Amino acid sequence: GVGKTTLGRAVSKALGWKFIDVDHQIEKAEGRKIAQIFESDGEPEFRRMETLALKGLSRVKHAVVSTGGGAPIQPGNLELMREIGPVVYLEAGVAALTRRLMNSRTRRPLLGNDIEGRVRSLLSEREQIYLQADFRIAVDDRSPMETVLEIKRIAEGMS
Repeated sequence: GVGKTTLGRAVSKALGWKFIDVDHQIEKAEGRKIAQIFESDGEPEFRRMETLALKGLSRVKHAVVSTGGGAPIQPGNLELMREIGPVVYLEAGVAALTRRLMNSRTRRPLLGNDIEGRVRSLLSEREQIYLQADFRIAVDDRSPMETVLEIKRIAEGMS
């Protein structure tokens, strides 16, 4: 709900790099949507697939990789993400995330009906890991273009 895919595509275009969305890779490999994987196989199986997808990207260079919010939480995944490049935490507040997710057309398996409560809970559970990212960008008070330019600056400084 923070705009990882939209921002990731824009950053990759600005850099002239490839864009890789881990969730889309999993959906393509499995021939079904993430929500269906969660429903039929459960979250642990999805997380296993996510880790395998990240391992497969460890040697990729000049790519912007978008992961779901649960990816860095799994043991070892943050390190796998760092093998690909710097990890950027797009930080948004509960109110902004709730508003975006309520207006989203994408079904989010972990949210359920109490979106605000679940967002608050997930952020609380995940924030200590998120704060270990190499870079942190607060997006609530930035335009998408400002965020894209900031991420582009980070990527160019790391190349």
